[in-house]
Amino acid sequence: MAHLPTRAAGAATAASVRSWQVRSSAQAGPDGSVVSDPRFRPSGWHDAPPRSTVMAALMHNGLFSAVEWSTRVRDEVDPGLFEVPWWFRTTFTATGRARTLVRSDGIIHAADLYVNGVQVADRTVISGAYTTNTFDITPLVRAGRNAIAYLVHPGTPKTDLSIGWVDWNVWPPDHNMGIWRDVWILRTGAVSLARPRITSEVSEDRRHAQLTISVDVANRSGAAVRAAVRFAISPAGGGPRDHPLEPIVREVELAPGSDTRVTLLPIDEPGLRLADPPLWWPAGLGDQPLFDLEITAAAGGDESDRVATRFGVRSVRSEIAAGGGRRFFVNGRPVQVIGAGWAPDLWLRHDDQRLRDELSYATWLGLNAIRLEGKLENPEIYELADEAGLMMLPGFECCDKWEAHAGSGEAWDEQDFDVAARSMSDEAYRLGNHPSVVGFFIGSDFPPEPRAAQLYLDALADARFDVPVVPSATAEGSEVAGPSGMKMTGPYAWVPPDYWYRTEENLGGAIGFNSETGAGNNLPRLASLRRFMSDADLEALWQEPASKHVHAAPPSEFDNLAIFHRALRARYGEPASLGDFVRKAQLMNYEAVRAQFEAYRARDGAGQPATGMVYWMLNSAWPSLNWQLWDWYLDPSAAYFAARRANSPLHALYAYDEHAVVVLNRTGEPVSVRASAVVRDLEGVARWDRSEVLEVPGDGACVEAYGVMVPGGIGPTYFLELWLELEDEAVAPSHDVYWLSTVGDELALEETSWQHTPVRSSADLRAMQGLRSAVLTASARTEPARAVRLPLWDTCGGWDVSVRIENTGDVPAVDVHASLLDTESGNPVAPLLWDGNDVVLFSGQSAVLTASVPAPARAVVAPMERCAMVVEAFNLDKPLRVAPAVS
Repeated sequence: MAHLPTRAAGAATAASVRSWQVRSSAQAGPDGSVVSDPRFRPSGWHDAPPRSTVMAALMHNGLFSAVEWSTRVRDEVDPGLFEVPWWFRTTFTATGRARTLVRSDGIIHAADLYVNGVQVADRTVISGAYTTNTFDITPLVRAGRNAIAYLVHPGTPKTDLSIGWVDWNVWPPDHNMGIWRDVWILRTGAVSLARPRITSEVSEDRRHAQLTISVDVANRSGAAVRAAVRFAISPAGGGPRDHPLEPIVREVELAPGSDTRVTLLPIDEPGLRLADPPLWWPAGLGDQPLFDLEITAAAGGDESDRVATRFGVRSVRSEIAAGGGRRFFVNGRPVQVIGAGWAPDLWLRHDDQRLRDELSYATWLGLNAIRLEGKLENPEIYELADEAGLMMLPGFECCDKWEAHAGSGEAWDEQDFDVAARSMSDEAYRLGNHPSVVGFFIGSDFPPEPRAAQLYLDALADARFDVPVVPSATAEGSEVAGPSGMKMTGPYAWVPPDYWYRTEENLGGAIGFNSETGAGNNLPRLASLRRFMSDADLEALWQEPASKHVHAAPPSEFDNLAIFHRALRARYGEPASLGDFVRKAQLMNYEAVRAQFEAYRARDGAGQPATGMVYWMLNSAWPSLNWQLWDWYLDPSAAYFAARRANSPLHALYAYDEHAVVVLNRTGEPVSVRASAVVRDLEGVARWDRSEVLEVPGDGACVEAYGVMVPGGIGPTYFLELWLELEDEAVAPSHDVYWLSTVGDELALEETSWQHTPVRSSADLRAMQGLRSAVLTASARTEPARAVRLPLWDTCGGWDVSVRIENTGDVPAVDVHASLLDTESGNPVAPLLWDGNDVVLFSGQSAVLTASVPAPARAVVAPMERCAMVVEAFNLDKPLRVAPAVS
């Protein structure tokens, strides 16, 4: 891309920098007066997007290609390149009469700022990943061409209040140094506006709500000013005005160089008192109406400045429930938080479409929340979460300077306390208006030490941050910030399905609120593995359990798959090939992840309830072997479909602890259902069955139907098939299959660590590797897409593609998986939304799997004419490939 100058117009305008020119100070020199001179002509500089780390800029310019391949990032990128400061330079043109401000929303790790040859600020001021830094540069700006330059200094997460990656993945060699959030050129008159804030308070009966609005107003001139500040609220997107609110105007007298905060209270303004308010709800509980607040300031009859924000009407509170878990309430209604941990791009690149796709995946799975630990992202993720109804739980991170008091980074000095306080203040104002933000973790693995905690709480109070503040993501609370209501007991490595039904205090089972927990390694499918791993990497992957992998978070406890291998071999038998290993891995991930979500869902109404769970993790920062529910290429693993099945609003499940069939109803309405169960041997022959009609209340009710009886002589491995049918025949039945063992898992509870609980002896599912090959037939068809089914998923110009798969043989077909293949690249088409996948079909059974495919204008989606449907199964000798018929 060529360098794009920014155009800064007259008063009351804001323009974000359009692009940067980037160069190491080792080549460009350290003289900011030269580099920031508008007459300077860069030679050999790299053009970069408006949000860019140094490493991202170099990759953007082709200096490093495919760094995700094998060990290339470790072998070919010299960390010494990033031990010196780097320049980020741009130009802007100024037109009209106005004052000019420059504002940076996020620079890693610290920077000096120069404008038109003059230094404006140094690294002691512009410091920390999350501080906002605004400077009035009016005396330096001239009509026409101007230049600004940031000299960005190196650092590390251990020495700076920055962004770190702990044990999630390999660390970027530049430690993400750069300008990772927007820089703005702001143009105002004498009066400027900042930090618009709006909060809402909803009555217990949800029939009334009150709004409070504030904004900071500053006089940047040398004379007294009388300003008219106007507040206007309108439905977002120009929708119908169900609750008309007339604009409110306040007159403000400002002395030269002074500032004040203008606050509108509902006691003074009847228009801020709403009857029958349109409330924002989390996904699955209601709609997400949004409103725009625009605030303008006029002085001397001319518009001087303008700010805007979007908000939703909702209230959030929490309390500590029996069993110690924090229970969240939205608009007075108790909500079980079921979410997952977010990973941004490793190089902090912003991709709006990818963001939409990943958040669509999350809501499609039935999740209602996302936790962001120390990677607080750009504004767009919160804006999209507002639309989708995803509750956001951001917070500071562990294991680096943010928790230096726990020994994980360089000790804080006075400047660090200042940076931390400013970071909290700026993030509070940045996040506070988003209805999706329902809490903030001021600590992760440890609560902040008292002084830091008080600084955070003061900053949050100043911002009227009106949602719960959690002192840590562990069970450790704080004298300053109160109890946490969380637990961080793991596990982070594989555990068997029945583990999730345990309620011991030191385990991660379904009781309380587990802030990060999951069954460890979650392997992508073979097609994705081949996109980032060499043949030698793949050989080691399946043949060398203790082998360390660049894509498994080195150096840490998670840089190898030894625990996963040990469980797989004991449970399913020795892998015979790479393909066999990956197929068994999908089975193992499916059963563990399904049980995790089912256990937490089923325990929502227990006497000591499971109030929340954050699956560790949702996605990945780059190609990974750990944790994710879908891989870096947006291809869902079997675990993805396990989570979607477990999160179904109406679901029959097998409770491993009680060996019983349980029906879970989260539809919000009572239902009458028939719950049927069939125990089948390994050949698929029915050996026991039962069926009962149940009346199941709504709102998360969990009703035990009956116990499962396993007949003698069935062998160590068997299937349990569950059907759930409504009396309304138009509703498709729920169908799920469990593969189980008459030999139980025995946990070595006394050996439990923060990482996992070892298995002393394993359930025996090895007989599954002896299943005869299934016989399947398949046909596929495509048709124009139906209406949009998710707020962020655009089907305009796309298709729905379906495949009908029938088991025409006499043995069960296990883990039947359909994928839409781009025949030109050989890779699965992604993203796409499957209604279901990874199913088990017994002899004579069939299933229709349907996917929503976005328009081919999306670069990652192939035209339908070059697509083929591929059907695979755990015990299918050769995949089926069929061309979809067009209807």
